[in-house]
Amino acid sequence: MMGKSSSVDCHFPDRRALTSGRIPMSSEETNDPPFPPPIPHVVDWELALEAVGGDRKLLQDVVGLFLKHGPVHMTDIRSALDTANHRALHIAAHTLKGETRYFGADRLEETALALELMARDAITGKPLDDVEPTFERLTGQFAELVEALRGFVK
Repeated sequence: MMGKSSSVDCHFPDRRALTSGRIPMSSEETNDPPFPPPIPHVVDWELALEAVGGDRKLLQDVVGLFLKHGPVHMTDIRSALDTANHRALHIAAHTLKGETRYFGADRLEETALALELMARDAITGKPLDDVEPTFERLTGQFAELVEALRGFVK
């Protein structure tokens, strides 16, 4: 049985809806230190800042919550795989997928979705094919995102 997971309690709007206004990103435009450079498919700081309405402090809070709860979701996913608990795998992968949307972590989001869909299929009796390589890929992508996020909150 998996431990209780917590997630950021927000709904992420469709990414296309976020492009309506420009959020200041450079230190010349704000009094804040500059953002670390974006890392394609790992973190998109402009998207992340837009997701929180341009509130840099809120973004720091969201990053802090992800750094706290993301590892719990990864542990929940591993535990669900080890115990063949397909419903728990579905929930944990879905939660992780949703939380990564704030950061534009496209590859991680896609891999979490793949695990979520595998779990959904397994609930209906289909075998979990390629689940371990998918989890290994997720683990590497998660580590890349965590490293990038730690660079923002240090």
